[in-house]
Amino acid sequence: MQKNKYIQVIKASLGQELVYKTSFIFTRIRSLLTFFLLFFLWDAVYRSGENVFGISREQMLTYVFGILIVKAIVANSKISSLSGEIASGSLTNYLLKPVSYFKLSFARDIGTKSINLIFAFFEIIFVYLILRPQLFWQTEAISVFLFIVLLGIAVVTYFFLLALVSMVPFWLAEQTWPPVFLFLTISDLMSGAIFPLDILPEYLRYIFLLTPFPYLLYVPLQIYLGRFSVVMVVKYVAVSVFWLLVSFLFFNYSWKKGIKLYRAEGR
Repeated sequence: MQKNKYIQVIKASLGQELVYKTSFIFTRIRSLLTFFLLFFLWDAVYRSGENVFGISREQMLTYVFGILIVKAIVANSKISSLSGEIASGSLTNYLLKPVSYFKLSFARDIGTKSINLIFAFFEIIFVYLILRPQLFWQTEAISVFLFIVLLGIAVVTYFFLLALVSMVPFWLAEQTWPPVFLFLTISDLMSGAIFPLDILPEYLRYIFLLTPFPYLLYVPLQIYLGRFSVVMVVKYVAVSVFWLLVSFLFFNYSWKKGIKLYRAEGR
């Protein structure tokens, strides 16, 4: 019965994305504009040589295409609405229902991610037919498998991290959007969504890799591109699992503490 409820939520979320057509269309347009900006930027950079920062032109352009699809899978989450629901007191509506708020939110995310992924897929076909770039196609099954596994880990880790940031209003009721905006900005910068981390100085890349953000986008794509040794792949898979567990523990701890402080002031 519970499973049936969440399936209905997924279906409703799919429909909701299409109801708010203007917002959805502008989101996809923004994503496409970002893609074209990155594509033409790196295409221009590679006119001076075949390898830049130790990355071939085919790998770099594949990375840019990968950003479009990986962000559609990982970085589309409705859990950020939690901050507003805490501040307004509307979270109470969910707490009184016989369902898990976070299972409900994750079910909504599945619907949102599904529709965005479908559109991202057609967008990739569209721009590929227009631009006709030479791309890198991974033929090793293990690399593709690990890429998919790390994508799954990244989706859940991102959900926990964003949920954690969205809980700030439990302690600071007036702080709803700023923490989420800061998180999204840092995530884009440090995950490799703007540029591959290979272009950074080694010490800075090392610092970034100590955070959970590169494991959301950069590391999965680099594994797909076959740019890591076997030892590095094992290490990064282990670190990805580590950050998944850490983000869950902090999320679970913060939720339990936050609920004790929740007073539904907006009600």
